[in-house]
Amino acid sequence: MKKLWLLLLLFPSMAFAQDMNDVLATGQFDFTVACRMGNQDFSIAVTSPSKAPDNDDMLVRFQSGAAQSQWKLPQGWYFELANGGNVPTPCRGTKGKPYPLFQISDHTALMLLKMSDRPNPDVINAVLFDFKTGEILDNQRLGEISARLNPVLKTKDGYKIALYSGEKPRSECGGCEVAYAIGWKEFFVQDNHIATRWLTQHD
Repeated sequence: MKKLWLLLLLFPSMAFAQDMNDVLATGQFDFTVACRMGNQDFSIAVTSPSKAPDNDDMLVRFQSGAAQSQWKLPQGWYFELANGGNVPTPCRGTKGKPYPLFQISDHTALMLLKMSDRPNPDVINAVLFDFKTGEILDNQRLGEISARLNPVLKTKDGYKIALYSGEKPRSECGGCEVAYAIGWKEFFVQDNHIATRWLTQHD
């Protein structure tokens, strides 16, 4: 798939402030993702003790039957994601919509989490975990997300998502003041770790 290049002529923080505005308008701070993989039911709850986004105090908890654990992840404010693209998922978010959480093996899964990085664009993190025990095996920051809904697409080795890959030279955007390049980043699991690479026009 050829690398996708787009120009954003607006400041990126303007586009991503809407997610926080939605949270404040609806008062829907917390969300839960419920899954069934094989014969295993589990859920991941993302909650804020203070219910105040400025505190960046969200906690992420795994639960499956009697097994419970609080994940050690970057402190911040997380937003619920909707699954797009062509990768099926057995997981549903608070509103009943498919959530980007994918089964990797008979005991591991990969979850995407969107986190505020205000005043910069939001970032996407990938979390690899054992859904039998709730143990985190790896956590990687994939990069800054380029849209409110970014589809995850299947690749030969894993998955890919469109992210900001850097600024475009002024000469390539007609002298505009703000222009960002967007590229496809592939992420996949190798030896219980998350590996990533930028795709080129030849991939």
